[in-house]
Amino acid sequence: MKTIIAVTAVFLATVALSAPVIPADSVLIEQDSVSKLVRIDYALTGEDAIVTIDIQTNNVSIGVENLHYFKGDVNRLVRAGEDKSISWDVRKAWPGHDIVKSLTAVVKAWPTNAPPDYMVVDLIAPNTVRFYASAEELPGGVTNKIYKTEMMAFRKIPVGHVKWRMGSPSSEQGRTANETCHHVTLNDDFYMGVYELTVAQKEIIMGGSSSDMTAHGTDWYGNARGGGYNWPEYKDPSSGSYLGQLRSHVGGGDFDLPLEAQWEFACRAGCPHQFYYTLEDDGTLRERNLADLAVFKDNGSIGSPVGQFLPNAYGLYDMLGSRNEYCRDMWKADNVTNVDPNVGPTDGSGYVIRGGSYHNNWPYCRCAWRVQCTDSTVNTYVPGFRFVCTIGTEP
Repeated sequence: MKTIIAVTAVFLATVALSAPVIPADSVLIEQDSVSKLVRIDYALTGEDAIVTIDIQTNNVSIGVENLHYFKGDVNRLVRAGEDKSISWDVRKAWPGHDIVKSLTAVVKAWPTNAPPDYMVVDLIAPNTVRFYASAEELPGGVTNKIYKTEMMAFRKIPVGHVKWRMGSPSSEQGRTANETCHHVTLNDDFYMGVYELTVAQKEIIMGGSSSDMTAHGTDWYGNARGGGYNWPEYKDPSSGSYLGQLRSHVGGGDFDLPLEAQWEFACRAGCPHQFYYTLEDDGTLRERNLADLAVFKDNGSIGSPVGQFLPNAYGLYDMLGSRNEYCRDMWKADNVTNVDPNVGPTDGSGYVIRGGSYHNNWPYCRCAWRVQCTDSTVNTYVPGFRFVCTIGTEP
């Protein structure tokens, strides 16, 4: 037997004529009196959309800590059409509230070109990508170990059509000649990995041994995109590379290494200084000392787990220190003259790496620091990976 609880209203922000819409009169929430499972039905018209949900009482959310144990047409890309349904196990999600009355289900449709802030790729289950409006809504929270092993969490980086300063001013301490200050505009927002790729994630993506990641130099650019699959000559990674296997597992999506300009914008998170800002509890920004942010020569080793230090203002961990991170771009000392930041240099020698590593001193762990990595220097720089995915490409 089912009891109808409430009819709910839902909205979506966009002005496109064919925008995704969830009609208010299509949403119905009811609870089975025996199983206590809550069911939310709705219709999605217009375009396909990413759908998220909030449960409210008296127009106030029950709290992100209780917004879990949903199944069905929610937290994922949903095809437009009738008869969409969400199941919510209220007894697991909201203990002590077996009988839910006067609740409202706020179901939101996000355009695919303006998705929620977080995307999660399940590395075990094929073709499983979920989306969440905040870090707290990820099951277990974004710091949970599962996002360093069986799943991969990505944060949206809102850079599209924003003019910003790349490089470092001449007055910056530790600056090198390759950090020319210049203004950059990127065309598209993108998702970036919250953490660097871990050994556990690599083993799931590729299967087999992790020896090529624990050895100093063998986990180079070719492992990520495929040997000889240099950008921009090869738009897509090889099928046998880490990224090729990830794309195949997910069933699509423009997963790749970050462009150098993407990497620096995401690293800075709005900070113009040597090291990046982090968020205080009250939402204000504060620039930190490197010791608060990174595993580097003075305080760590290669065995340090990811995510042990403070994230930047975008919620990204270990952008400085830990391991140097490969970018997609070929290396050129001059990354300003006749270089489109949305493509990078069309030729070069070796690859760009950024961020510094666990065995670097502080001048090599700055937001603007950049260096060339080649086959002969890869053992020195100990590079690793952090993946991105262009927003608007469909997994």
